[in-house]
Amino acid sequence: MTRPALLPRLALAAFLAVARADAAAPAAPATFVPPGGSSIVVRATEAEGRTFVSIGDVAAALGGTLSYEAATGSYELKIGPHTAVFGTETPIAVVDTRLVQLAGPVRGEGSSAFADADFFSRVLSPLFGVTFAWDRAARTLAARRVDTPEVGVEATVSAFEGTTK
Repeated sequence: MTRPALLPRLALAAFLAVARADAAAPAAPATFVPPGGSSIVVRATEAEGRTFVSIGDVAAALGGTLSYEAATGSYELKIGPHTAVFGTETPIAVVDTRLVQLAGPVRGEGSSAFADADFFSRVLSPLFGVTFAWDRAARTLAARRVDTPEVGVEATVSAFEGTTK
């Protein structure tokens, strides 16, 4: 084989090697443990040295739904009367009527959205009434119900020299 014929083949081989290296390898799935339930496998992706878990998979396990609006590039998470709206461009979510600052933006892959543990703690915790804990070594996101103690309040009225307290 002559040198001029060898160069195009080497260039093609180098291109194919770079293309394979750039292709993202599918990440191993993660595990989600809902409160009072058995663990389920959820989709996950790796980026920037962090694991991002499927928001839709976790929401579905908790009885919620995730929808995607292609025209605006935004996602809407619904659970009962509560909603959270977020996109992939900025690290902000609107939870019911309040703005929530996130540690980083959500990662979108078409109609699927992936987030790190911070998202679940800041956005899903208030909606679902649970706390989240991420175990990196076990690739497990665990949720547990928040036990809020009931506080009793007793009101009294007293009149004292023409004023009411």
